[in-house]
Amino acid sequence: MKTIFTSILLCFGITLFAQTDWEEKASLPGLSRHHPVTFTLNGEGYVVAGVAPPFVLLNDVQKYDPSTDTWTTLPSFPGPARGFAYGAAHNGKAYMGFGLGPGNQRLNDLWEYDPNTGQWTELTSCGCTGRRHPAFVITSNGKLYVGLGDDASGNTRDWWEYDIATDTWEQQDNLPGKARHHPYYFAIGTDAYAGFGHGNGIFNDFYKFNSLDGEWTELNDFPGEERVAGAQFDYGGYGYIISGEGVDHQNLDEGEFYRYSPDNDTWYEQEPHPGAGRWASGAFVIDDVIYHVAGEDENSNILRDVWAYDLKKTVFVAGEDEVNSNTASLFPNPADDFLDITSTANFKVRMLSLDGKLIMEANTTSESLRLDLSSTIPGIYFVEIEGADGITVREKIVKS
Repeated sequence: MKTIFTSILLCFGITLFAQTDWEEKASLPGLSRHHPVTFTLNGEGYVVAGVAPPFVLLNDVQKYDPSTDTWTTLPSFPGPARGFAYGAAHNGKAYMGFGLGPGNQRLNDLWEYDPNTGQWTELTSCGCTGRRHPAFVITSNGKLYVGLGDDASGNTRDWWEYDIATDTWEQQDNLPGKARHHPYYFAIGTDAYAGFGHGNGIFNDFYKFNSLDGEWTELNDFPGEERVAGAQFDYGGYGYIISGEGVDHQNLDEGEFYRYSPDNDTWYEQEPHPGAGRWASGAFVIDDVIYHVAGEDENSNILRDVWAYDLKKTVFVAGEDEVNSNTASLFPNPADDFLDITSTANFKVRMLSLDGKLIMEANTTSESLRLDLSSTIPGIYFVEIEGADGITVREKIVKS
């Protein structure tokens, strides 16, 4: 497989959106922690495991309901308690693994969680070495990527692909950059992104892995301070990084928050979270809102608070006074195998899960488009229609 390098002039994006306030929500129950494993399923947020002070590895499972701002403690994760681990959701199930287990064992296991049954299932372990704080990301075509992190010998840059459909692992080309641990990472469609982190220094380089052809592309360096050990997520076709430590390996002075646009390889600064940066926090997204969870503050306090931020204010969506200029309509809703969309000529459609994952996108030069939903699991989704005038409207649909 060939490695491709590109270099494109990058400038800071200027935030043109009105700022909104962060809002404190109900704190995580149980022990405070850093390195929580976070993901979203069925419109609810999950926090699993992590490390409590002074250095206690956890295996609890907490579920957050945004409609009532309440947490529920679920049965514990049945695998080894762990910290420095990660997880992600895909097609209604969650996947979690790796990290540091009892006896300082670096783990290479993988588990699947089904929220409908409450059951955890152990899957095939990775053929790679066990490791702490790797990249852990799932692309829209059901490929889970694990790589980087530090194993018993030190920092790594290998890259492994797990096929959810076949429960099999295959090693891919290494990250083109230096070995590192605690990177930032996310998925946008069928592409996985990874970079930053700590190895021989702290980095600001950034890379894209194309799951369709197995090729790496070197992107522009992040234009701000080098950083490590924050949180990340993807939402609505963009990637986000939040908080962490800077080039001096100390908490950032502010809770810095950035959005990455793959269309122009550009980073846009968002409103920072309250206080200074946090080490090893977590984040999940529900219905356009990010929930930033726990971590360690600049005074070495381990936290369990939760702060929410409305992401609709950072990505343009038409206001009520603008909707009429985009006469989009969707039929039927609920939909079964197909969704028919009409709008003005030359429009683009993106279908997103409630946690902002890009499910599919399409565009047309005509005034109508049919989306094939036959392989999409039942549930509630967002459909965004961007007209030729650049105005975007959004509707919720039900896939039956």
